[in-house]
Amino acid sequence: VFDIHGNGVIMHDEFIEFAQFLTVMNFLANSEEGQEVRQRALLETPSMKLARFIDILQKDPSREGEVLHHLPQALARELTSETFAQACLGGFADLDKDCNNVLDPVELHPIICHLSKAHPFQVMAAQCVQFTAMFDKDRIGVIRKAEFPRLARYITMMAYLHYAKDHEDMLVQEVLLGKEQLQHMMEAMRTGVDQLHDIVPYLPEDLLAELGSPEFEAHCAKDFADLDKDKSGVLEPKELIPVILHLSSAHHYALTEEHCKHFVEIFDTAQNSVITRDEFASLTRFILVMAFLETRDDFTDPMDEEVFAVENQRAVEELIHLLEEDRKAVHKVIPLLPQDVYSELTSDRFVISCHSQFEKLD
Repeated sequence: VFDIHGNGVIMHDEFIEFAQFLTVMNFLANSEEGQEVRQRALLETPSMKLARFIDILQKDPSREGEVLHHLPQALARELTSETFAQACLGGFADLDKDCNNVLDPVELHPIICHLSKAHPFQVMAAQCVQFTAMFDKDRIGVIRKAEFPRLARYITMMAYLHYAKDHEDMLVQEVLLGKEQLQHMMEAMRTGVDQLHDIVPYLPEDLLAELGSPEFEAHCAKDFADLDKDKSGVLEPKELIPVILHLSSAHHYALTEEHCKHFVEIFDTAQNSVITRDEFASLTRFILVMAFLETRDDFTDPMDEEVFAVENQRAVEELIHLLEEDRKAVHKVIPLLPQDVYSELTSDRFVISCHSQFEKLD
């Protein structure tokens, strides 16, 4: 990574950054503070993560499984569902008039475009051509029936990743559903959950059943009453957020306090900055669904120490990959370090020490 001269050795002018890199990686891998910094560094480079996933799929479409587990859970479920596979196979069969189970990819592209219509990242014909060329590494020029669902999944994943990369300012939910669908979902929540399956068809059945149950309504009413000490019938959003975060955690959904606040703001269409007793159950349903959409397919219980250790290792590897792709990325990580570590790595003493140690070894 740091051999900028490409001569197989570390030169004097490379050594300071090399020392900084080793110090940063040791701190990230071997301290609790470092793990927190690592997460912040990774979360602050979503574009680079998306670019890496795109690069993986471009070079080797067979590695789709690695990328799939980093997609939002709702999209991963959709693309791996029997419904998606049957839609692909059914569309193929309709076009395969001579029943030889082989078709030109161009004939199949309209099916993929149609399947993606439910999402803002709707696949366009030009993208189908581009991504099919990547998928067909051997330049066979035809698609067999059995492999068509995998092609459709690959193209849809690539379309999502490119769209998400080009619209970093959008929430995951906006990328998956679009602002109009989000509005419909919010309106549906105010009247119950009957329309929810039509708007978000890949919600887990157990979640749908829970959100529509009398027990859920009763639980929300009790939570609200416990917080409403003055019996005013209204609460400020900040009073409700801890309760909603606890519910989200119980479902193992990834939801931050910042996003929770944002979803409350979206829901507060009256802009009166309070939530009534009648609104609370609807708000909680809305946020739990939003949290489900936000959750990656590989989200796990952080209290599971064995899984957490694996996640830590994976995150360190991701950061190493980030630094391998761009050696200057170490300077994006250093400002995130605790003040004492930051001061040490950027101090004259550190520079002088590096020069001194290099000269001793040289």
